Amino acid sequence: MSFSGLVALIAFRDKEGHRFRCYVAVISAFVVCFLTATKAGPLFLLAGLIYVHWHRTGKLSVKAVALAVLVMCSVIGAIEFYVHVNGESFTENLKPVARSAALYVSGSIVAFDEIIEHPRIVPDFNPPYDVLKRISNKFFNTHLPVAEKIPEFLTIGPFGLEGNTYTFYSSWFYFGAAEGICAAALFGFLFTLVFIRAQKGGAVSIILYASLVPGVCLMPYMDYVSSIWVNGFAAAAAWMIYYLPSKLALFRDLYHRVVNDHAIIRVSMQPAPARVKRPYYLFMAWRDFRDSIRLSVEQDLRNGMSASQKRPRT
Repeated sequence: MSFSGLVALIAFRDKEGHRFRCYVAVISAFVVCFLTATKAGPLFLLAGLIYVHWHRTGKLSVKAVALAVLVMCSVIGAIEFYVHVNGESFTENLKPVARSAALYVSGSIVAFDEIIEHPRIVPDFNPPYDVLKRISNKFFNTHLPVAEKIPEFLTIGPFGLEGNTYTFYSSWFYFGAAEGICAAALFGFLFTLVFIRAQKGGAVSIILYASLVPGVCLMPYMDYVSSIWVNGFAAAAAWMIYYLPSKLALFRDLYHRVVNDHAIIRVSMQPAPARVKRPYYLFMAWRDFRDSIRLSVEQDLRNGMSASQKRPRT
């Protein structure tokens, strides 16, 4: 999920009273997808928008789903026309475009089957631990060997077709079959926790799960769910938008309250040195802030549970 898609999800969730802002954010996100020629971008954005709409209304609108599919097909068709057909006659290039679409949809699964039967048929590409190696090479100049980010093509099928695989499973099966299955089970458990928290009304969980929905659905075709940076960025951005301003205001209020309370107590006492006073006040404010955070989280959970009980069932 790109930054433009994340902004569109947040604007769509809070569109009440800000419809123009929502329309600008969503249209801009689709324009960015078209300009960068990313076919997965419109699919990811629309899947997230459909989930947010379902969460808000408690039901799926047939008109909304049909409009989403129409927009997605239009954007992907335009990208295919200008990228693979080079803006030439579409009818003359219909056969190679159809073959490319078939390979894009099912080729990765067939290629993964070939890799399972012949594990060394292609070199390792972009395993999960290579992220740490690239960070070490970038910031610590360690020169650790890393694999290629793009998998090599291999022959699939009886007609000499070529394809590669970006599946979630191929990224983790380099640790072994049992480890790959355990990784899929672990991610499924974590996604379930995020979904349950989103259903209880957690704003951050709603945005995070909206960005995870398409990745979960497309696990056999591409590995987006194990991207720590993308998912972490989505959660951090949503938290800073929905919770950080109120938490900072609460901490500032608690700090001034602690300073005023202790100033009254110390009226008849010897004043403490300036280099000791401020850390002491900060400690007291942090303690009160921590207690208030715990109480606010408990209150949010109670409100979310009550809201989920009032949600219409479909």
